[in-house]
Amino acid sequence: MILVDTTIVSVATPAIIEDLHAGVNDVVWVTSAYLLAYAVPVLITGRLGDRFGPKRLYLTGLTVFTLASLWCGLTGTIEALIIARVVQGLGYAPEVCQLVFTAAQRHLTGLFLERARAVRPDLDMDADSAARIVDVCRRLDGLPLAIELAAARVRLLSPAQIVERMRDRFSLLAGARGAAARQATLRAAIDWSWDLLTAWEQAAFAQCSMFEGGF
Repeated sequence: MILVDTTIVSVATPAIIEDLHAGVNDVVWVTSAYLLAYAVPVLITGRLGDRFGPKRLYLTGLTVFTLASLWCGLTGTIEALIIARVVQGLGYAPEVCQLVFTAAQRHLTGLFLERARAVRPDLDMDADSAARIVDVCRRLDGLPLAIELAAARVRLLSPAQIVERMRDRFSLLAGARGAAARQATLRAAIDWSWDLLTAWEQAAFAQCSMFEGGF
């Protein structure tokens, strides 16, 4: 999308210079303003998606992007065009995050199903089960090992029952016997990873633990 946008601006550059009486540096800002406005919000839109929902954030971004694109087409000054491009970039950032979120969600749910059907080939997938699996992957923050351990529980539990027991995820997510110690439980994996950190890295993570959720 960025490459397409850059190409469009390049093709439109002569018309922008002539119709809006702009200089070359002004035209550079037409592209730069969009890129800067797009890049900065990407750092926080992930957290906004967690709070308000990725679909709602995507639709909001799409609306802002569409209106800003209309503004770009109707503007009569280079200054207004640059401002419109900033708004356009702000609207595009949530769209990118939604696309990335959807791709990651598809991969993680696929991982869950693959591991679940390895222990329970007759696993029935309906709309409710699919929604529960997505919820499990979200609650586990997309950690592959945790998802694999949760998928192994479908031998005895339904996806809905797994969600209900996620409050005690450390005791729920235990691997099969014979697995390496660090892969036997989620707690063991986290403890093993923690022990690999240097003292200052452990101190930094301890300080970051004051934040609720991700950051």
